[in-house]
Amino acid sequence: MVSRSTDHACENSPTDRSSGNTDPTRAGAQAIPISDLDRSLLEVATDALRKTANLLDTVLDAIPDVIGLQDTDQRIIRFNQAGYRFWGVEPDQVHGKKCYSVIGRSRPCVTCAVSEVHRTGKPAEVEKYEQTIAKWLNVRAYPVFDENGHIALVIEHVRDISRQKAVEVQLREANERLITILDSIGANIYVADLESHEILFMNKKSIDTFGDNYLEKRCYEFFRQESKPCALCTNHLLLDDRRHPTGVHAWQAENPVTKRWYLNVDRAIQWVDGRIVKIQTFFDITAAKNHEKERELMEKQLQQARKLEAIGTLAGGIAHDFNNLMMGIQGRASLMTLDLEAGHPCQEHVQAILDCSHSATGLTSQLLGVARGGKYEARPIDINAVILSSTALFGRTKKEITIHTQLETPPPVVLADRKQIEQVLLNLYINAWQAMQPGGDLYLQTAVVDLDETACRPHAVQPGRFARISITDTGVGMDQATREQVFDPFFTTKARGRGTGLGLASAYGIIKNHAGFITVYSRVGQGTTFTIFLPLSDQAEFREPPLAETLLRGTETILLIDDEPAILQVGQAMLEKLGYAVITAGSGQAGIDEVQTGGRGIDLVILDMIMPQMDGGTTFDRIRRLQPALPVLLCSGYSLNGQAQRIMLNGCNGFIQKPFDLVQLSQKLRTILDAVKRPTQK
Repeated sequence: MVSRSTDHACENSPTDRSSGNTDPTRAGAQAIPISDLDRSLLEVATDALRKTANLLDTVLDAIPDVIGLQDTDQRIIRFNQAGYRFWGVEPDQVHGKKCYSVIGRSRPCVTCAVSEVHRTGKPAEVEKYEQTIAKWLNVRAYPVFDENGHIALVIEHVRDISRQKAVEVQLREANERLITILDSIGANIYVADLESHEILFMNKKSIDTFGDNYLEKRCYEFFRQESKPCALCTNHLLLDDRRHPTGVHAWQAENPVTKRWYLNVDRAIQWVDGRIVKIQTFFDITAAKNHEKERELMEKQLQQARKLEAIGTLAGGIAHDFNNLMMGIQGRASLMTLDLEAGHPCQEHVQAILDCSHSATGLTSQLLGVARGGKYEARPIDINAVILSSTALFGRTKKEITIHTQLETPPPVVLADRKQIEQVLLNLYINAWQAMQPGGDLYLQTAVVDLDETACRPHAVQPGRFARISITDTGVGMDQATREQVFDPFFTTKARGRGTGLGLASAYGIIKNHAGFITVYSRVGQGTTFTIFLPLSDQAEFREPPLAETLLRGTETILLIDDEPAILQVGQAMLEKLGYAVITAGSGQAGIDEVQTGGRGIDLVILDMIMPQMDGGTTFDRIRRLQPALPVLLCSGYSLNGQAQRIMLNGCNGFIQKPFDLVQLSQKLRTILDAVKRPTQK
């Protein structure tokens, strides 16, 4: 063992430091007389070596990192002062011992820079976590060669990098947190060099949207597949004055290939390497744009609905009053036909009155179709059968039109009023015929489709399965202005006096009243397609038994309640003609009084729905409380709309719409009376 500062520097000195004489104890040494000059020179050299050694010690001890010297057997020769402090040892505790014993190991480390130096003869460096002292170390080892080129000793440089590693961990964790935050944002974020346009970073949303092949690509190449910056590029603005432009731009990307709307927000910042880069955040606002268009469409449809509702209210009131008047005309005319003998001169005139009244009834049906809730008796119907029967009727009179059908199998069944759906189809056929003068092709197709909320929301209907009916013609088509007004009541392109403008309006109203919707697609010179969507029903098709065109008579007692004197008069006459005993009441309260006083002698009540003071709904409820089993036939100039439907759902036995003739009335009465099998009470 040698001392710290002098032994390693002077252990081969040929002189004794204390006496200056030669050392006679060295093996093979011979006493060589030296002169005073030689002795003086030797002392000067020795002093210089001592000063050099002291300077080296001072330098090593000034270094804050651990510096150690090891021999060829990896034994410690010495440490600098930082080394003794770092390892917490004294010189005599470690000198001559294996280096790995300093850290409490019994064998060399797995990753040892000194061993690597001995193996390769080259400097080596390792970073490792030393568990025995719980520190991260950077270890560098350098060989020192003798005059023969052999390693004489190894200098080991150890630096404590625990703080640096802790900072690296913090930075890495912070970077991971930042990446996690950026990846969790539902917007596309990327960084690009402002001058070269090279993409430097993309968050997960951008990679998922556009793919991960973005490295070394320029933004305009990647996003727009272009060879130069696009006209919307904001880089020059950011370079000029670091402005923060925003804008709404539409562009197509390779993936996805559909056109999307984006809101771009750009920022210029200094990147880690000193470059000025652009951070661009672009939000996919396609859904918002679509919603905006959808909202505009819904606003238009709302305005249309309000307009139709206002006109429908007017049309419904007119139709109601008109039907009451027609009830008197048609009722009395039908009575006259029974009293006139065959060949009577007036027979022809009475039949003409009946024909005109039937035509007028068709007009009021169209008016009621425009009215809100103008739906009659809805039954599960086979839509294919309705199309086939209506096209057969239409085709017999319009032979210049070639009809093509492609119908779904099995046939779609919808809950609807068959007569009203037939009316809708005939209106559309006639519209197509008028657009195809002098002739053309009419294509009809049915299908079953599933409509989601997005498709149904603009039309205010519930999502689900629908029967789709398409009617396409090869006519002249319509321009945009006509398409936007085609369903408006009283709108027509025909000359004055050639049409009422109610056909398509009533079709729209009828389909709307059946919880469906109708759309139109048309271009000038390319024909027109009307598409009807009706909710699909899971019920079996209803098949109504055929009714005979004969009068069915009876002898029961009928209570007729109506506020119109003319209706009471003609109604009483018609009922008596059929053999019934009749009691009349001019108001709801008068009818209730009759039920209270003679209710057990009344077999059936014919109840008008629209009456002042006490309407049909209230009257019906009062009658049901007095006589729960008493059959009631609801009668109205309106169709079977909301109020009438509520009465029917509360147990009313049937509905008949004004105007009706003797045959219709007789069959409706017998259907109800025979069903309840109420014995006649006199």
